[in-house]
Amino acid sequence: MRKLYKEEKLDLENTTIIDNKTGEVLELKNTTVIKRTSTGKSTVSSNKYLILDQERFEAIQVKGIKFNELGFLISMCQNIMFNYNISMYDLKTPHSAKSLSIQLNITEQSANRLLRRLIELDIVHKGKLDEMKNLGTVYIINPYFIRVGRNFSSKIDELFDDPIKKKLIDMPNTNNLY
Repeated sequence: MRKLYKEEKLDLENTTIIDNKTGEVLELKNTTVIKRTSTGKSTVSSNKYLILDQERFEAIQVKGIKFNELGFLISMCQNIMFNYNISMYDLKTPHSAKSLSIQLNITEQSANRLLRRLIELDIVHKGKLDEMKNLGTVYIINPYFIRVGRNFSSKIDELFDDPIKKKLIDMPNTNNLY
């Protein structure tokens, strides 16, 4: 973490400084002095942060996501590929049900069941991307829900619906209740 400071350039045009020990008078022409005060805040810098959207998280909770499914999803996010949100085992290999089962010490059948549930909730998409054919079939995580970074291939937004917009569309029309 890095502390944040407010910096203010002081106007020293008509200012002199007197050294307390020697009594020497110092003129401050062509000098810049900056007053630095703490803002009381800190910042964390990392390019590997996962961003979890709270509104969409609440929408997924309403759909009934379970804790084990959420934990499985977070495990899938360990090495998300930038620009594509692909769940990766390492820098070259996408996750499979088998690699996820090994990583989590569960059966492959359990991993497949959890993956099917996340696909059903529209949090994960299983498929091939034309731009990443070399990876074969991959698991792509819904960037409306969890993402790394802000920019994505335009193919990704075609795969997922925004859970918030969908929730608003699915709400009953309340204008006709009276």
